[in-house]
Amino acid sequence: MGWQSLGTGPSLEVAAHSASSYVQGELQVAGPLMTIASACCTGIDSIAWGTDQIRSGAADAAIVGAAEAPLSQFTFGLFSASGFLSTWSGPAAEASRPYDRQRAGLVLSEAAGVLVLEDFEHAQSRGAEIFGEILGYASSAEESAIRDPHERYAVALQQAIVAAVGRSQLQPRDIDYICAHGNSTKFDDEAESAAHRKTFAEHAYSLTVSSIKSMIGQPFSAGGVLQVVAATLASYYNVVPPTINLTNPDPKCDLDYVPNRPRSVRVNHALVHSHSLGGHVPGSHSALVIGASRHIH
Repeated sequence: MGWQSLGTGPSLEVAAHSASSYVQGELQVAGPLMTIASACCTGIDSIAWGTDQIRSGAADAAIVGAAEAPLSQFTFGLFSASGFLSTWSGPAAEASRPYDRQRAGLVLSEAAGVLVLEDFEHAQSRGAEIFGEILGYASSAEESAIRDPHERYAVALQQAIVAAVGRSQLQPRDIDYICAHGNSTKFDDEAESAAHRKTFAEHAYSLTVSSIKSMIGQPFSAGGVLQVVAATLASYYNVVPPTINLTNPDPKCDLDYVPNRPRSVRVNHALVHSHSLGGHVPGSHSALVIGASRHIH
């Protein structure tokens, strides 16, 4: 018994790349294969990588996604000790409450999300239903030299958003909806709101913004993919998902966060962004812009 009984299989399966390899083997597809691990930015970064493969001609289509299963005693203890975990004492379904004055931290969850990306002509040739278009994306790391953490967060998020919007050949005023990171922590929600005001100026108050984490919790790597799914479907159906549990808005989070009920909104261009921490205290931000499928030609 002991380690001698394990064989070679488990030693290969513990690698993060094994999940991608299993999917590739099961589907028997060829072409580029990549595993990206950038914490909460993983989903957006994976979609960006897959889009790059298609635009460069390396692939006609790509299966991209992210998954995470962090619910364990160790993870709960870790996030509780760090002060990130919600201390909400009311009903569990109301614990994740982004932008609300009574928010008390994030709610851990598990999730997975997968998208099929295709070259437009390739999708047309097989009669695929097209839900939206990836227009542009960017990422930006926070600068350690900026001592104020709110400013550090806001500057990096603004850089990612401006770059993603610019690469989409758009202006900030062209964005109709933001599916935001909004993880229900005091710091992130305030800093994110400040970044939106800084980036979009007066247009910030014309935007609809919401956080699906109010409904699904914080699934880390998978969050960005699920946000992209939500934003894409919002542009497809012109219905924006709500931020639930938003009953007492924080005055520092003063934008239109679509409280508690979905809303009919004409969404031509949607923005998704995520924030990652890992290793060093300053984090990174990824942003991605989606165009409604009705505008694809």
